[in-house]
Amino acid sequence: MKIFIFVMFFCIFTANAQNKVRLTDDEYSVLRKDILDNYAKYPLDALDRANYYIEKYANKFTLRQQLRIYYTKAYYQILAELFEEAYQTLTKCKELADILNEPQLTYYFYSYMAGMFNSLENFDLSIEAYLKALDVAQSTNDKAMIARAHNNVGHGLIELQRYDQARPYIEFFYQYGKQALNGNYISTALNNFGELALGENNLGKAKLYFNESLDIRLGKGHELSSSWPYHNLGRAHYQLADYQKAEQYLLQAISIRNKYERELEEIRSSLELVKVYFATDQDQKAYPMLMQAIDKLKAKKNLQLLSKAYQSLKGYYLKQQNYQQALTVGEDLLVAKVTLAKRQFDLSLTHYLTKIDMNIKEMDNQALRKENQLSQQKIQSNQQLILIVVVMSSVTLIIVLGFLRSLTDNNKKLKSTIVILDKTRGELIEAEKMSAITTLVSGMAHQLNNPIGIILTANSAVHDKLDALGEQVSKRNLNQQTFENALLDMQKAITLSENNCQKAADLITQFRHISAELEGAEVSHFPLKLFLQTKLQLITSQYHNITKYEVIGNELNIENYESVLFKVLEKLVKNTAENITPETSLLTISIHIKVNADNISLIYRDNGSGIADNIRDKIFDPFFTTKGMQKSMGLGLNIAYNSVHHLMQGALCCEPSKTGAKFILQLPLTFKAKAIS
Repeated sequence: MKIFIFVMFFCIFTANAQNKVRLTDDEYSVLRKDILDNYAKYPLDALDRANYYIEKYANKFTLRQQLRIYYTKAYYQILAELFEEAYQTLTKCKELADILNEPQLTYYFYSYMAGMFNSLENFDLSIEAYLKALDVAQSTNDKAMIARAHNNVGHGLIELQRYDQARPYIEFFYQYGKQALNGNYISTALNNFGELALGENNLGKAKLYFNESLDIRLGKGHELSSSWPYHNLGRAHYQLADYQKAEQYLLQAISIRNKYERELEEIRSSLELVKVYFATDQDQKAYPMLMQAIDKLKAKKNLQLLSKAYQSLKGYYLKQQNYQQALTVGEDLLVAKVTLAKRQFDLSLTHYLTKIDMNIKEMDNQALRKENQLSQQKIQSNQQLILIVVVMSSVTLIIVLGFLRSLTDNNKKLKSTIVILDKTRGELIEAEKMSAITTLVSGMAHQLNNPIGIILTANSAVHDKLDALGEQVSKRNLNQQTFENALLDMQKAITLSENNCQKAADLITQFRHISAELEGAEVSHFPLKLFLQTKLQLITSQYHNITKYEVIGNELNIENYESVLFKVLEKLVKNTAENITPETSLLTISIHIKVNADNISLIYRDNGSGIADNIRDKIFDPFFTTKGMQKSMGLGLNIAYNSVHHLMQGALCCEPSKTGAKFILQLPLTFKAKAIS
């Protein structure tokens, strides 16, 4: 029995001893080299191998080794665009770095995080992480790390096109490289200076920087890193339209990246070369290269480069006038961009939630450390805490109750104010309706007053003649001459009465015809510029004093009341033709089509007498005319105004102009038809 117990304890002790054996740094280096070798062949294999070692040696890694293997895992997850998994891995890295409490290790956390956001083109979060990495680096004495952090911030600002802010960071990195005689740092800074100049469209300076960077890297035999200046020189020469050199440099970059199996970087250069081929009409080279890149990017699920590739393919199909394929590719492009935006949003949300969680954990850790430090005063601290909580709760309760009471009072006041405003609005609407009806009725009454007055006068004259004849007949002193004269006068009066009855009937018919024109209108799709040109030719042909018209702007199709727009145009042209000056015997009309964010503006101008400032606010009123009621009813511009505002869902206004009249007619881009009333 004793022997059995001894053997059992010996086994347990041996097992525990084995579990506590840690890997040496040399052994860890062998594992890391194995992962790197696998990455050189297949990136996803490297990630699988990293997961395998993490699981197998979980109890044998030192804390520092564990952190390094997780950083390695996060690096390959970012390269494989497994961003959500990479974020979780980096969160684990942050926890380990906080335990080790070494700034250099925390620096790598923010650098990796920034690189991940940069891969997603979420440059704002990338800059935020790079700036935090810079803060961490500056808390150390590692000048090289500080310089690299400056370079990372500068490069991130270049991506955001904030070139003036980026320049001092790149300059700091460049000066450190010169002081340290570090060719790699100098060439990297020169390449970044070149990208900065390229962004500012200073192509000559960009070429100089890229060539200097290339010379240093080739001089040191750094073939792989030389692919970047080759790539950027290709971009610069493409913008200079020097397509032969652009092709030469990009082919060199592609060759190097293919040699070192940097597939994504090779695809990036291929997409730039496709642009060169399209620019030089070498579609037979560009198209297969572009399709091959798209297939690879689909397999890798690289949405950033895939979106750029789709954009080029869409441009190619549009150039070939293959609109169906262009539409299909456009849909693929939209899906890629939406998916990318969703990934950016999801990761940003995860970032902020994790950030909040980490802050809470940090606060908890600080509270725990403080509690351990003040263990001798625990009882007193708890009592103070309870007292503070009670006081704060009481104060908070009082504040909340006061706020609720104030809120209740304000809500009552707001409800009362809303009721008053609704009532006032109703009264204003009714007053406006009554004002409009009064104006319309008074105008119609004024138009009908003259013919009705003449009718009454003529009828009264006929009655007087009849009364006189009746009196002469009763006295038997009516002679033939008097009778004939009376008949002639009465015939004239009746004719005058009939003419004015017809005039009154014509006025009423005109009023009814205005409504009938609008009721017959139908919504349709039509090309706006062609419509304006055709209708202007038709309308202006009726006026001998209008010699020229023009429609400026691009063609576009709209949906609206075509016949109503014709009537509005007719009223504006009529207004132009009737407002001629002695100095301007020949009139010209121009209409400028301008497309805005949510509407279309038609800017109508003429070179006539214009509209005086003192009547500009009245020209859209019903029955307003400067020519007298006998010549014009004064309804033309009023009909145009109401047609545009109430039927066409637009706006019509008259603006001041130094020469002639200027009207602006706005129509909606999106039209919802409604019943005409």
